[in-house]
Amino acid sequence: RDGFSSIRAGYNLAQNLTQQYGSMHFYVSPPMNLTVDKSLTKQLNQNLWSEERQYRLSDSTSFDEGGAIYVQKVHLAPEPNLLLGTHSSQLELLKRTLPKFLSTVQSSSFLKRFQSNVKQQKLLIQGEPCLANDFQALVDTRGNFFQLDLDRCFVPGTSVKQNITNEELSECLQAINSIEKQVKKALSRHKIR
Repeated sequence: RDGFSSIRAGYNLAQNLTQQYGSMHFYVSPPMNLTVDKSLTKQLNQNLWSEERQYRLSDSTSFDEGGAIYVQKVHLAPEPNLLLGTHSSQLELLKRTLPKFLSTVQSSSFLKRFQSNVKQQKLLIQGEPCLANDFQALVDTRGNFFQLDLDRCFVPGTSVKQNITNEELSECLQAINSIEKQVKKALSRHKIR
């Protein structure tokens, strides 16, 4: 199936979440379908490895040599940042990256904003349960959350929202609570400049 429909639906969802909840994301414009040459395809495949985070950004994605790809104009993510997610690999990544990230936090208001945004994420998930499917967000040093990969809400290749069970929803909310506790605990041991 063509993945463009779910990517486009993810962009539209981002716009709706911003309007309804004030949620932040990095999307600037709708996705486009482009044809690229072999040299660009090779570079894109090399970029799937994150040297800093020491993991492959996608286990299932690779780009065919020369062909169609989907691109989307986005704002650059603030640096430094903290990637949050409820998948086991993202929880492991959080353990490794949290201390370094917190060493860059300079504002005593970080925790207050972080906790406020955790509450917002929970409201988002309750209002749009599909967000519980592989929940992902990025946090900046001020405690702001940015939604990531919103096409995860849709059946791949379609604009049909994923069905999320009450159990999956509950597990996601519990994981977010656990992340919040982990950040609070690590922050209590760390002195903010």
